[in-house]
Amino acid sequence: MIFTKYHLQLIIEGKKWQTRRLGNKRWNPGAVHSIRTSYFEKGQHFVEILDVTRERLSDIDEHDAMAEGSYTPRQFIDGFCEMHAKRGCTPDTLVWVVTFQYIGTKRPPEKMLNLTKERLEEMPT
Repeated sequence: MIFTKYHLQLIIEGKKWQTRRLGNKRWNPGAVHSIRTSYFEKGQHFVEILDVTRERLSDIDEHDAMAEGSYTPRQFIDGFCEMHAKRGCTPDTLVWVVTFQYIGTKRPPEKMLNLTKERLEEMPT
């Protein structure tokens, strides 16, 4: 998954644990994905996907805007639509909401991953 350097740092610090994405669904709960700042760099940090849902961009609330990196809903919607203007993004655009947990710089063995509802409920509010 590609993030800006700023957002990557927020993820590492535990201040960002959600992302909204356009396009086809490419994430499944329990999967581990590398995160990086460009297609050309090798991912050196990893997240575990906890939940994936679909909603309109305008459905983002205060809690989810904070999970995206300490924004207000309006700031987030405006920034997202500006970033994706060439794709016709509006507040009514359907997006994938991906909730994840940062797991560090080493990919854990698959047998060590144990996705439970309790872990999702433990995410900061």
